[in-house]
Amino acid sequence: MVRGKIEMALDFPVKRRDGSIFSVDISATHFELDERQHIFDIFCNITERKKIEEQLIQSQKMEAIGILTGGVAHDFNNMLSMILGYTELILFNMNTKDPLHANLQEILKAAQHYTAITRQLLGFARK
Repeated sequence: MVRGKIEMALDFPVKRRDGSIFSVDISATHFELDERQHIFDIFCNITERKKIEEQLIQSQKMEAIGILTGGVAHDFNNMLSMILGYTELILFNMNTKDPLHANLQEILKAAQHYTAITRQLLGFARK
């Protein structure tokens, strides 16, 4: 009669003779057969599975970065829209000879520049 249970299951790297490393899953089962004790080991190369798991984790990280980037860029874009709108309103109603006019023009240029960068971030986040 055969009775057994998995005594241990391990996942660890193994070094080949050529120095390359691969991942192995080892399961050992202890069982009794015809009143004799036996151990049955199964070695399974899981290197490919590990690579796929790492790729999945990297993909999930990139997705999280994209979502975060999109949220931050969206909020930043909203703030820039307010800055642009108010600056344009003030400039529209201000005399060009006013000493603050040049400063407001610089604020407008900077906001327009960062609006373009924000659009690039939003495009990245969509991908």
